[in-house]
Amino acid sequence: MSEFNRLGILIKKLRLSKGLTVEKLAQLACYSRGYISQIENGIVDVDENIYSVIFKTLGVNYKKQEDTSEYNIKLDNILHEFLYLNIDLEETKTIIEEGKNYKYSVVYHKYLIVRLAYYVLYKANSKNVKIIVEEMEKLVGQYDSRNQQIIYDYIGCYYLSIDNNKALSFYKKAIDLGTYDHATSLLAYHLGMYYYRTNNYCRALIYCLQALELFGNEMNFKRIYYTKLHIAILLSKNGDYEEAINEFMLLLKVPNITQRDICVIYSNICWTYIKSKNYEEALRFGLLCNAEEDDEYYYHLALIYFNLCKRDEVNRIIKEGIKFNKNNSLEIKRLSIIKMQLDGEDKSEKYVELLKEASIEVGNKGDLETIEMIYNNIIKYYKNKHQYKDAFKYLQELTKIKS
Repeated sequence: MSEFNRLGILIKKLRLSKGLTVEKLAQLACYSRGYISQIENGIVDVDENIYSVIFKTLGVNYKKQEDTSEYNIKLDNILHEFLYLNIDLEETKTIIEEGKNYKYSVVYHKYLIVRLAYYVLYKANSKNVKIIVEEMEKLVGQYDSRNQQIIYDYIGCYYLSIDNNKALSFYKKAIDLGTYDHATSLLAYHLGMYYYRTNNYCRALIYCLQALELFGNEMNFKRIYYTKLHIAILLSKNGDYEEAINEFMLLLKVPNITQRDICVIYSNICWTYIKSKNYEEALRFGLLCNAEEDDEYYYHLALIYFNLCKRDEVNRIIKEGIKFNKNNSLEIKRLSIIKMQLDGEDKSEKYVELLKEASIEVGNKGDLETIEMIYNNIIKYYKNKHQYKDAFKYLQELTKIKS
């Protein structure tokens, strides 16, 4: 559907809101009834001067293309910045606030996409985001296939933190529309993130590899970097530890990456070495991180020192970690579990209750590796107590979560 077809829809909505029939509007605007009907239904494209007359008859000012060209460029730039991760949020906010002045113009449909992306990505907690998403769900059919894909993609991102199944339904609608420059690349990336969050690491890897190829074609270097980072993380989660380490090491050679990005890489290398039980190497990279930039800093070091049998270091790290994470109940639970294991309290009722509380809390965050570690400790506890019925119950639960 063209921009002018959308103007026809706007004319029809305005006419109905004012209680006018097609005949009455035609009479007031001095055009035939059939001509007005064709314009409203998008059957004909007409000169902008005619739109100006009709909108003026309906009491609003129509902005011609010559009056919207500068704003149109601004909107194009924002969409480009969203894709290439080069966003000036203050400037974007200002440009979006200008959008209300362009409701009756050919650029308004593009403004609606920009507004959707901005609110989904950067204003997710705003009370307006739900209204905006629901409005775009109704309007998406008025766009061409490429823009429909972009809209469905961002709607999927919105629902990702609310309802995984609903998010996937919109992602599927988007992917079914085909492949488009500067649209499908980001969709593939988001699908990779969706399957990562839902613990389907193989499918996540497939979409991340697709995104990597498409971002390469578009020379989108920031997205290439972050996609490669996710690929390395997925390799680690799939148990391909050596290949994952190699990929992380290559990322450290990328020029101009931030200190935060470097810390994220070190943390993931540390975790990969922990999983492969190479605790000396894990310690080397764990100490390169810091608590301000790595949420897992204290947990990783506590696990490492525990497995290296360095009791004093474990106690020191746990004490520091609990103090630092005083507002993070899950981290406190994870550190407390290690402390109870260290102190030989892992056969107590208090220990297993703490594990169960942690399993519920981490389950809400969807981190399969931590869920598996906690469940395995619960299963081990009941096996040691010869309570095999309870052990089997939690084994079944874990199997269900992993499937």
